[in-house]
Amino acid sequence: MGKGLKIIIQKLNHLKWYLRKVFIIWLYVIDFKNHYDLKLTGTLIKYIFTRRSNKRDLIVNTHFGKYLLRRGTMDFKMANKAYERKVIRKFKTLCSDIDLVLDIGANTGIYSLIAINSGAKEVLAFEPVVDNYNALLRNIELNNYKKQIKAFRYGIGDQTKTVDFYYNHFNTGSASIHRINYKSELRNVRIKKFDELFLDEIKSANNILIKMDVEGMETEVINGMKSLIASEKELSLIIEIKHTDKESLQKLLTTYASFEFSKIDSFNMLAIKNN
Repeated sequence: MGKGLKIIIQKLNHLKWYLRKVFIIWLYVIDFKNHYDLKLTGTLIKYIFTRRSNKRDLIVNTHFGKYLLRRGTMDFKMANKAYERKVIRKFKTLCSDIDLVLDIGANTGIYSLIAINSGAKEVLAFEPVVDNYNALLRNIELNNYKKQIKAFRYGIGDQTKTVDFYYNHFNTGSASIHRINYKSELRNVRIKKFDELFLDEIKSANNILIKMDVEGMETEVINGMKSLIASEKELSLIIEIKHTDKESLQKLLTTYASFEFSKIDSFNMLAIKNN
């Protein structure tokens, strides 16, 4: 390949990246305009140029219901319809005929709220970091979903223990046992092995959807729920693969049951169990 052609391809890739950013920003602006005060569009623009967000807590209307935007966080970004739009589209479709959703790494509960709005009968939401857990409870309360969504203040892993999580006040969704974000502090959190919980909701559900966003702990979570995965229940999983090799997760899942795998976007895959 000639030097001139390489330069052209490089410039085209830069243009593609730029146009994608413009498109995402436009989606954010449209959604903010449709659902709530345009001041939040200003918050988005402020974030793009300064990496800062709203200065006070806000309660806003979103495409999935009422939502708490905590001051000084990226909550405003996650509340928008453009956020993980392909994942949300697939998630909503799957929720239309689901008995139970397990929201593992629930953060503030966006996917828990979307699940109920999309037809899921019940949600179990697991969030170990107290700041996120309190916001999750508030969002459940704001939408009167206390009967449909049950929140647990612990994470899921392959053994029950207490560990230190790295937590960033701005990017609260990056909380992890691994140091993913360097501007973070340590938080002591509880982890429980899922197969040792013996939850009544699991026993009564015939088909279950697992939404997993655990920042590098995917292997531990899967190993901790191998009994559920190997059971006769209908099971689908949406797994973030940003921090763990996709092939290794697929191989691990198939040691417990037969699955069909497909790509949702660059960072998320879908696994549907063959019954």
